[in-house]
This record gives sequence, C-alpha cells and structure tokens, in this order.
Amino acid sequence: MKLVALSFTCGWLLCLNLSCASGSRTLNDPVGNGVLLIGGVIFENNGYQDFFESTRKNIEVALIGQYDRTGKREIFGQWVRTDEEGYFFVANAPPGEYAIKAIRVYLGGQFALTVSNELLTMVDNFKIQPSEFLVFSGRVFEHRPENRVVNFGYHGFSLQAQGDIVHANYREIKELRLVDGSLLTLPP
Repeated sequence: MKLVALSFTCGWLLCLNLSCASGSRTLNDPVGNGVLLIGGVIFENNGYQDFFESTRKNIEVALIGQYDRTGKREIFGQWVRTDEEGYFFVANAPPGEYAIKAIRVYLGGQFALTVSNELLTMVDNFKIQPSEFLVFSGRVFEHRPENRVVNFGYHGFSLQAQGDIVHANYREIKELRLVDGSLLTLPP
C-alpha cells in the first residue's frame, strides 16, 4: 500500500503544494475508491460571555456527507479534532459530497460550546446549539472530491458578544486580524 505524506502546518491543503514541510503526517492512501477529507478551522470568541480568544487547536469538527451505496443514498458522519495548527483530516471516507455540520470548542478552556448548521438550504447559518447532542442530517453538501481529495479549505467561525456566529470559508487567508490584534496569513 502506497503512503502519502501530508504536511499540516503550512497550508498545502488549499493549493495541494507538498513542498511545505514544517510538520507532517503520513497516511495510507484511501482504500478502494475512498477519499481523503482535509481542511482547517479557526475559531474566535469576540466577547461572548466576556471571553476574547482565538484558537485553531483541539477544535472538534463534525463532518457529514452523503454518498451512493449500491443505488441507495447513505449518510457519513464523523467527529474529528484539529491539530495544533487547526487542520483536520479523515483518511478513508466514502466518495461523495461533504460539509461541516458542527464544531465544538471549549471557551476559556472551561465549558463546551457547540455551533451547528441544519444544512437544509444554502442560506442556513451556523448557530449555537443548546446541547452537545448532534443529529447527522442535512441536504446541502458543498464540498466534493477532486482527485480523491475533499478539500474543505479554511473555515473561520467568529462568535460575537450577542451570541451570533459569523462563518466564512476561505481558500487562503491574508492578514486576517484576530481578536488579540495579531494578523494571520494561511498558508504562511
């Protein structure tokens, strides 16, 4: 079985440029017709419950997908956790269409906050979910495989003081000002 070396700390996720090498993981190629799911998440708390923080590490990400299994539509759902740089991956998912269903972060390192999207229409927004329980359902799956890779890009979530969630999906990030005043550029 062929091994694929993936670099997770330099943003090759978006351009599939494997020349970056500040950190890497080695994954087996997907089995059969399986696909690799990759992406990055940034979460910012902009004053909700008096917390101001920005994080990319240890964010739990709920991925959902739909795929065809012998003529019948099946749902794929899995929780993954981001690494130190905010990247996540699933090494062997069924080929299909995918979306981020939810994320879970720990505000101030103290309590869990789950943010989810119903994924029923293209205009559904992410909202704070009242419980940690999540139903893997939806109809809108915007990420599709290309060359056996489903690239989610970078998903930014900003929790506003009043509890609203601002979500954006980026191919690259150039000088994004974080709540601590620093600028983030991905890939670096």
